[in-house]
Amino acid sequence: MTTPNTEQAASVVAIPSASLVTQTQLSSAVAPLATSAAVVALTGDQTVAGTKTFTGPIVPTSTQGIKGTATNDNAPAGAVGEYVEAIQSSNVSLPNATATNITSISLSPGDWDVSGVVVVSGSGAVLNNSLGGVSIVSATIGALGTYGQLTVTGHSGITFTVPTSRYTLTTTTTVYLVGYAGFTSGSANGTGKIRARRVR
Repeated sequence: MTTPNTEQAASVVAIPSASLVTQTQLSSAVAPLATSAAVVALTGDQTVAGTKTFTGPIVPTSTQGIKGTATNDNAPAGAVGEYVEAIQSSNVSLPNATATNITSISLSPGDWDVSGVVVVSGSGAVLNNSLGGVSIVSATIGALGTYGQLTVTGHSGITFTVPTSRYTLTTTTTVYLVGYAGFTSGSANGTGKIRARRVR
């Protein structure tokens, strides 16, 4: 059995290669780990079960990286890459000059990128101001950068690609897809899609 180098921050412990290891040998081998950091060298493919906590960064080489999925599955809830979406394909009435929820999603605590698409259409309406965006306040157009807007008198409809917005959440939060239409006659409707990806 090798003797740990106490002058270094880490120790490498060797266990005898005999087919059977006694309790005494095992205790002696792991004892240095109680007073110094342990270095575990892993080579080849490894399968690790259960929840593991890392107190330092996970640093893959620049040419290897962290392998992504190779099929059409989904990241589990709570994991980096988790995806949430909601689609509203049926018309939602947009009262004149009133921000209205089209659909929404519920996001658990974490760091999320949220974006979407809003379609504002007129039914015999003369639209002069249309907006579509995302917001954590119900039936409210959010801050600059969270919505798209068209202020052209006489347009009949518009499709907005909603800019990506970052939400860092400490509690479960509803994020709304919001539409708005200002018009002088007829009526207006909204449809759309909101999607979110957990980035941390």
